[in-house]
Amino acid sequence: MKHRDILTAAISLALVILIVVLLIPKEYQAKHPDRLTAILLLGFMVLIIVFLLRARRGIIPYVRRIGGISAIEEAIGRATEMGKPIVYVAGFSDITNVVTHVSLAVLSHVARLAARLGTPLIACISIPNVYPFAEEVIREAFKEEGALMPEPNSYSEFVEVQA
Repeated sequence: MKHRDILTAAISLALVILIVVLLIPKEYQAKHPDRLTAILLLGFMVLIIVFLLRARRGIIPYVRRIGGISAIEEAIGRATEMGKPIVYVAGFSDITNVVTHVSLAVLSHVARLAARLGTPLIACISIPNVYPFAEEVIREAFKEEGALMPEPNSYSEFVEVQA
């Protein structure tokens, strides 16, 4: 079976399941939610199996490159060429906010590139309970790249923001 055939079959199956779900009257859905759940679960299981088989054959789906990540890498490259440090501001949210977790993931990428290129990194953290997480993210990034671990104040800096 060709790869496009498998993809076409998976998409067709997903559309059939969607149409079946949309055509089932709401009264039936309310009386028999377990059957609807079983139909959806079966459909998703088939899709997962199809994509697992494709992955075992070495067919990995194309994921488009995010423009912002490319821009970050270019900016780090420019800072390295000019001999300037990278300043990263993690935001003004508490650790309980999901935006902070995303920012720490981006910080990990930035720290990894900084360690690889040997560029100084200044991480500005405004919320005290985010600081240890940011420090650990930077430490792990340097360790993964095999870079020499600088002194704590040279790779991470706490900046208190006055309101």
